[in-house]
Amino acid sequence: MKSAVSDAFWEFSLSLYNRTGVADRLIKLQDEQGADVNMVLFCCWCGKEGRMPLGETVFQEADRYLHKWRVEVVENLRGVRRKLKVGVVGVSRGLSDPLRDELKRLEIEAERVSQFVLASLAPNASGFGTKSTVRTALHAYFRHVDIAATESVCDLIEKLSAESLDSVR
Repeated sequence: MKSAVSDAFWEFSLSLYNRTGVADRLIKLQDEQGADVNMVLFCCWCGKEGRMPLGETVFQEADRYLHKWRVEVVENLRGVRRKLKVGVVGVSRGLSDPLRDELKRLEIEAERVSQFVLASLAPNASGFGTKSTVRTALHAYFRHVDIAATESVCDLIEKLSAESLDSVR
């Protein structure tokens, strides 16, 4: 399953996601507005790497290939993991925490599968990435999923644009 491109995307994603405040804001965007965090990271990576343009064709292909995977695998793993975080009546968290940890590991592996597919859809690099190319990619994705360019979303776009250029290659 490995390829240099998918490994580069994965390493970039881990680096960006672990930057201060990024994970919390992406999870909030996912939970409140339905964004796919992997797609947001994909847009950032493509923008940084000059893998442009990103538009409806790429987003539709990603939806076609990954919608069922996201809904039937990733979201189900996430849902069970989140339920175990708050506990289940009759079972102590001490008993369920190892299962929760394993679900988290599996959820991350399922996300990696998503990223492998996304990396295969990335346009070839056609130039140098800049803050502007990251912004352009993110705006295109948010339009695709009908996420309005509110002040909060625009602030996130600016943060991700800046942080993407500082993330690993």
